[in-house]
This record gives sequence, structure tokens and C-alpha cells, in this order.
Amino acid sequence: MTLTWGDWIETGVYDIDKDHKELININNELVRAITSNAPVNTIRSIISAFCFVYLRHIKMEERLMADLKYENFAQHKLHHDYFANRLTELERADPNLLSTYDKVASIMIEFIAVHLDKFDAPLASFIKSQQLTDVIVSAGTDNELGKAIMSVWHTLLLQQTSVEVDVADAL
Repeated sequence: MTLTWGDWIETGVYDIDKDHKELININNELVRAITSNAPVNTIRSIISAFCFVYLRHIKMEERLMADLKYENFAQHKLHHDYFANRLTELERADPNLLSTYDKVASIMIEFIAVHLDKFDAPLASFIKSQQLTDVIVSAGTDNELGKAIMSVWHTLLLQQTSVEVDVADAL
């Protein structure tokens, strides 16, 4: 099942939206690889990429939910943990077994049908309702500058201040 990015999941928070788009793209790549009978190593590599992006993403998303005192944080985090465990099982599964492909399909459907729709879409609505989407961060969190900007960003969110940060000007 391939996915298309849409407003239903858009939060207006650059890093969350970027990760969701990347996860959707990796999901689509995985579906294409499986349906075209790609080599096992290719499929395993795509699964690993999905796991890496997902685990990086949930750390950032959980930090944001905690900072915003999101009322459904605990339930959302429980589903993050559950899904992370499912992905770990998938990474460890024998890629030569047909049941592994069934697991891939069920986990991806669960990610789409349950997590994005039931957990991330309400979070997106909450973020939009807080009118915090004017905060624009033009750097990722995988480098020191990105981490520093994210720290400032979270402080601004807590103060409900609107600001645009242009990394190019900061350098």
C-alpha cells in the first residue's frame, strides 16, 4: 500500500513534516521493492532505513509533545514504543521467509491506518490549534547547530512566541 503526503498529517512544524514525508517515501520504496521481488538485501536495507528514521523521529516528536504538555502524550508515547518494538522484530526477522513479508505489510498498514491517522493527525490538529506553526526551523536535529536551534525552538514554543530562524544568517 503506497501513500501520498497530504494535509491530513501536516503539522506545520518543519522537522515533523519532513520526517513524516521521509517515512512515507521509505514505505513506498519498500512496497515497490517487495512487489518487484527485489533482492533480500535491498529489502532489509529499506527496512533498516525506515527504522532509523522512525526512531530518530519519535525522539523529537516526544520532546515536542512533552514541551507542549500535549494531553495525549502518554498514550501517543505508548504507541511509539509499541511500534518501535514491532519494527525491531521486523529487523530481526529472517528476510528469506514469506512470513517476513506478511509482517512488513501488517506493520506498514498499522503505521498508516493506526499511528498516522489515530495518533499523529490529532497531534497535528493540536499543534495547529496552538497557533505555533509560525515557528520555522531550517535545520535538522542531526548536527550541533540543528540541536541548538531545536533547543531555542522548544523554548519559544513554551513561551508561545513566533519567530523565524534562518540558519544561513546565523552562520
